Amino acid sequence: MTERKVPMAPVQLEMWHTEQTTRSARENVYCAFKLHGRLDVDALGRALAAVVARHEPLRTRMVVEKEPVQLVSDAVSCSVERTEINSKDEAVDLFRAIVSTRIPLDAMHLWRTSLMRLPDGDHILGFVFHHIIVDGWSLCVFLADLGEAYEQAVSGRDPSLAPLPYTYGDYCHAERYRSDSEKFDKILAHWRKLLPATLPEVRLPRDGERSERAEPAGGTLDTSLDASATARIGGRARASRCTIFTLMLDAVTMTLSEHAATDDVIVGVPFHNRTKRQLRSLVGYVVYDVPMVLTDISSRGSDQDRLQYAKSVSAAALRFPSTRGLMMRELYGLTDMEQYTFMLNIQDQPDIDYGLAGIEMTEIPVSNGTFLHGFELMLQRVSGQIDGHLLYDAELYSRSRADALWTDIKSRLLVPPG
Repeated sequence: MTERKVPMAPVQLEMWHTEQTTRSARENVYCAFKLHGRLDVDALGRALAAVVARHEPLRTRMVVEKEPVQLVSDAVSCSVERTEINSKDEAVDLFRAIVSTRIPLDAMHLWRTSLMRLPDGDHILGFVFHHIIVDGWSLCVFLADLGEAYEQAVSGRDPSLAPLPYTYGDYCHAERYRSDSEKFDKILAHWRKLLPATLPEVRLPRDGERSERAEPAGGTLDTSLDASATARIGGRARASRCTIFTLMLDAVTMTLSEHAATDDVIVGVPFHNRTKRQLRSLVGYVVYDVPMVLTDISSRGSDQDRLQYAKSVSAAALRFPSTRGLMMRELYGLTDMEQYTFMLNIQDQPDIDYGLAGIEMTEIPVSNGTFLHGFELMLQRVSGQIDGHLLYDAELYSRSRADALWTDIKSRLLVPPG
């Protein structure tokens, strides 16, 4: 086995620095499925090996030399070991323990597989990755490639996937060059015009104080919207000639302004950064957290005025997205970045189908009880409705506080168009 050095992308480098101060599993990204049907475990293992061979981040570990770097191995061993369990609840508990365990950044490899067999012959299959090598889009790519390779394996063929013409290592080199080039100066100039001289703070009333425990706990509130509510929101968006995201941003902004008693609000918004075709088939961490700063909120007048303002702010912010840490360091001299008080994470489901041949896959919701921001509203359109949840810092904010925020956001979303 040989390893080659690859520079970390700026987004990875930011995460590496923040990870040095925690023992939390907050950066674990995971998914779990119940598998109904005859599973060929040997074929699954061979399919997984084919996926690992295709994607560099699955063969990567992080080390410190003169600076933090990635070491990408030309090959790593991987296998799928099956555990016999007595019930689905037992499987979920076991998987929750796995996703609640931090993955060391210098480990080979930075992901884990869990396969458990139920007494009736069905299986629970789970994966957990360190966020530094994947993002939400990556999970769909990973599962789609796994399904393709598994179909080959169960058909009696040797599973193999075509090498990627553009790798995650290529992306990392390009991003490091961009952060040091004249193009980044142009990006900074854009953000210098866009952002205020002083960043606004959103100070929501707290219900508790930070304890002495090693890692504070997170809470989860269901924020799903049924088909009827989703249709009403879609109708309002069409009537207002804006997107559902614009409605969401306006509703969050107005709610934070009221609850924090401030006229200026900053909201973090993840940008998937997969607009270039060459990035769409990569497993890797390419997401930017983009700051949306909305000011003088009370002077915006009518609903339509506010929506047009929210639309213009988001369009300008997404014109030249960049890593938050670099921008804040260059523009404000901030080196120790705090997390956003509120993150609005509307996940676009990639147009990527996945599945295992002959197997019925049903996703199982699992939470490891961690959080990254004071509040993070995560929403996704699924089968005609909006599914989601609100994660929050349960030491500083009560469940009733989280519920009050979501209730106000939802009421603003459902205001009839007019």
